[in-house]
Parts: sequence; C-alpha cells; structure tokens
Amino acid sequence: MKKKLLAAAIVLGLSLNSAFATQVAFIDVQKVVDSSAQVQALKKDREAQMKDIVSFIEKARKEVAAESDTDKKKALDEKY
Repeated sequence: MKKKLLAAAIVLGLSLNSAFATQVAFIDVQKVVDSSAQVQALKKDREAQMKDIVSFIEKARKEVAAESDTDKKKALDEKY
C-alpha cells in the first residue's frame, strides 16, 4: 500500500511539474529594432542630414581656403 501511495505521489508530482513548466524565450532586441520600418526610415533621414552637414562643411572649408585675404579668411572662418 505504501509503495502504491509513493508511486502515485511520484506520478502526480511529475505530472504537476510538467503542467506548470516554465517556457523561456530569448528575443534579440537589436535585431527586432534594426528590422523595424520606423527605424529604417529614421536611419535614412539621419543619413540625408549627415550628407547635408558634410557638404556644408566642405563648402565652408573651400570658401575659407579660396580666400587669400587673411582678414576676410578670419571673417569667413568665424561666419561658419
């Protein structure tokens, strides 16, 4: 009788353990964020802004370098 009771307790314990088993999932947040349409649009906007800034800086440097008068060069340098 004790063996049957022990066996029943073991079976019940194992079945309860599997019924309440915890499932764990791992999410690669960086991958999800990078593949987001909103993030892609923001990246394109940022790249366009960076191109504008780089072209502005290059233009300013060329203008300053092209000026031969030192006073005008300083004024252009301060302007940009």
